[in-house]
Amino acid sequence: ILIVEDSTEVRVIYREALAALGYTVSEAGNAEEALRTTVEAAPDVALIDIHLPGMNGYRLAQALKARASPNMRLVMLSGMTLDDTTLRLSRDAGFDDCIDKAAGPKALHALLQQAPRASPASAAMRR
Repeated sequence: ILIVEDSTEVRVIYREALAALGYTVSEAGNAEEALRTTVEAAPDVALIDIHLPGMNGYRLAQALKARASPNMRLVMLSGMTLDDTTLRLSRDAGFDDCIDKAAGPKALHALLQQAPRASPASAAMRR
C-alpha cells in the first residue's frame, strides 16, 4: 500500500497500523514523490489525500491510472464531507473507493477485505 499524504502525523498513523495488520507500506508526502514511488515499489493499492501540495490528489489519481498502473486500486483519503460532488469528482478522477480520514486505518483494512473495486458512492456509506 502506498500512502500519499502531506501530513507526517497521518502518514505515521496509517503506516504503523497497516504494517501491524500485515501490509507492506510505502509512503510519499506529495504527488511527485508518489509517482516515483509507484515506479520503484509497484504497489497494488494507493491511499491518496486530496489536498496535496503541488499536484492535488485528483490529478495524481488520473496520472497513476494513465502512467503507473491502470490496475492499481486507488482509495481517496479525505477529511472533507463525502458529498455527491466529491464522490463524482473522485469517480471521474479514477478513484475506486473513498474513506473519511476520521475513520482510520481499520476502516481502510475493512474496505480492502471487501469486494475489490467498490464504487466511491458505496464506499461513502461505509464511513
